[in-house]
Amino acid sequence: MQNLLKKSVGTRVMPRQPLMVMAAEKYYVYRYGKFGISHFYSFTAATASGAMDAAQVVPDGSSDIVFHCGDGYRADCYGTRLYSHGLVDIPTIQPGSRMFGIRFYQGQAYLPNNFPEAELTENRVNMYAIMRDHQTLDRICRSKNFMEQIQIFLSMYVNDYCKFTEMSMKNYAVDYMLRRMMESRGLVKQKDLSDETKYSVRYLNELFTQNLGVSPKAFCRMIQYQYLISLLNTGSNLSDVAFKAGFYDQAHFIHEFKLFTNMTPTCYLKKLHNSGYEKKLVVMNQQNFMSHEQQTF
Repeated sequence: MQNLLKKSVGTRVMPRQPLMVMAAEKYYVYRYGKFGISHFYSFTAATASGAMDAAQVVPDGSSDIVFHCGDGYRADCYGTRLYSHGLVDIPTIQPGSRMFGIRFYQGQAYLPNNFPEAELTENRVNMYAIMRDHQTLDRICRSKNFMEQIQIFLSMYVNDYCKFTEMSMKNYAVDYMLRRMMESRGLVKQKDLSDETKYSVRYLNELFTQNLGVSPKAFCRMIQYQYLISLLNTGSNLSDVAFKAGFYDQAHFIHEFKLFTNMTPTCYLKKLHNSGYEKKLVVMNQQNFMSHEQQTF
């Protein structure tokens, strides 16, 4: 089992929330890629009439910590959704709200006091309830500087994450399944995973669900969907997208996309264009982040 894991290549699918970008004035993303963190983000919710009505959270298989940085500090950790949700479960996001968030890679989140990520599926937990250091949480909420918020969060997170990974027993079977699911963009068969790991399909299903709070099949569908979004956002045509994502039936492709997004791919592309998505999304990395370090939100 460990030999199989060493041979596999760690491919990651960046978890995306495009409908939240559409509902923002500007949406800043800093790609991090370490300590289980995919990226940090900061945005101000749009104030235009009806702009927030279409905002939705789509399934991405990951967990987020979201800080409300306006009046009345609040920080919550959210697990993945199984289907598209409106903002009824995220009451802190109102027009004009200033938000800061951390989005973890799928299956790699470390939460305070070892709070189980599996318990977050279709759920949320208040960070102030599971973390003793309220002062640091307040500092993040109070800050208006994106880089400063990131630095404050990392100062409290990295050491605990490293201690956790050193002390915890690594579940090689779950880690291997995650890697294979990412590499295949969600197309790997459970039977193949069973053959490769020498564990039964039933055991792998129970083990994966216990650790991530979602079944392997459901998780694969989320990864396939997230890959679909990444292709659509780059302007690929629908036929090419469907083929690259492993759909050989157009009806199945449309049904699956609508199930997760509450709209057809054609409608999604129209919203992408009309919302000014490309202008709203500002993606930063280590090379260009310093030029934005004084950016306040």
